[in-house]
Amino acid sequence: MIIFVAGVHGVGKTHLCREMSGTVGVKHASASQLIKEEKRAETWGDDKIVTEIASNQDALTIAVDRILAQEGALVLDGHFVLKKAPGVFAEIPMETFQRLGPSAIVLIENEPQVVAQRLLQRDSNANAGDIKSFIDSERRAALRTSLELKIPLFVMHNPSAESFVDCIETIINFSARN
Repeated sequence: MIIFVAGVHGVGKTHLCREMSGTVGVKHASASQLIKEEKRAETWGDDKIVTEIASNQDALTIAVDRILAQEGALVLDGHFVLKKAPGVFAEIPMETFQRLGPSAIVLIENEPQVVAQRLLQRDSNANAGDIKSFIDSERRAALRTSLELKIPLFVMHNPSAESFVDCIETIINFSARN
């Protein structure tokens, strides 16, 4: 089982997932980290502009398959939309999510100003671009993927670690009963 945790850069996905993993005991991995490990290189910089989107997704699915061969469940944090160039967003192909086969999507959102501040603190990125458009694009793609794959979508706005853990546990418990 894969629970896909999505959201724009700086929204807090990885932080929440790390906290959850220690509490719930479910393996967590970041898509960007898995791609970097599989390819032995980053194909993006501090500006988060991504090159090689297609080959990155191939690397991701290979890495996820390897993890799932050993683990029963994975909380994978990543994106539905990437920055291809300043102000240009590219949706990750639906085929990637069809290959991954997530059981549910959890979309993490926050106010654009909060995301901008986090990116400045974390990456020293003072020119994060139009974060509101990025958030809107990520939301549309999450909804489209949820509908296409017929899986639940949970949208959480600035969740606490506790509410995020509750959401993940609910998904796991529901999946175990079905």
